[in-house]
Amino acid sequence: MPAPPSLPVNSSWNLSEAAFINYFFNSGCSPCFSCGRSVDNVFPNLTYRIYLCNNKACLGHFMSKKQDNLFTYDPQSTRHRQYEPILPLLLYDTFVDNKVYLSKQAKKELAWYQHLKSLGNEDTLLTRMTEKRRACHALREHAMKMHKWSDHYNRERIVANKKNVVFLMVMMHSAHLNYNIALATPTMRRTLQAFNLRLACLTLTVWRDIRGQVIQEHNELRESKKMSLKMGIKNSQTRDTLAA
Repeated sequence: MPAPPSLPVNSSWNLSEAAFINYFFNSGCSPCFSCGRSVDNVFPNLTYRIYLCNNKACLGHFMSKKQDNLFTYDPQSTRHRQYEPILPLLLYDTFVDNKVYLSKQAKKELAWYQHLKSLGNEDTLLTRMTEKRRACHALREHAMKMHKWSDHYNRERIVANKKNVVFLMVMMHSAHLNYNIALATPTMRRTLQAFNLRLACLTLTVWRDIRGQVIQEHNELRESKKMSLKMGIKNSQTRDTLAA
């Protein structure tokens, strides 16, 4: 993984390598920018420094003109002209030939710029602007490197997941477990995700360590599904009786 860039001490994105890894792999289960729900096993958008669910609806909501999350600078627009001084401080994606900025970032940087300007210290403003421009360039360069790295990593993760799935199918068959139910248990989900993220293969030792807990959760989940099915049938019969 490309190491994060070294940024000014006062930069909010001056992360250590360990902190960046935690952020990138979303160990804190950060919220989706669109729906606000915790996202899991999803990489952040390093251009805009946000998380988005894999759900197409969330991406559509984010990209929607109605939501005004993104903008392309238009010098003829009164609203956009206020952002002109801080455009070099903004990360952007490129759609066709246009630079597309995140409105939330623009508003934050504009508030910072206006506050510093109101203090009347032009030297400090110039110094901080120069630092921020350099940081923005470094972050953009790093985001492009991470994009290439992520493509390779995702291909490797798919391979690791396939190997782990085959291994689990054999283990669960030998334990007489329903594969889909066992895979939905909290312990199995956490374990599979952790090993896939590390591109590591599950082993007999690991399976023996979690086998008892997985079986317990499997049986509880199976009974819960049976109860839900019975309740559904009962409710359906009640509706049919009332309709008659």
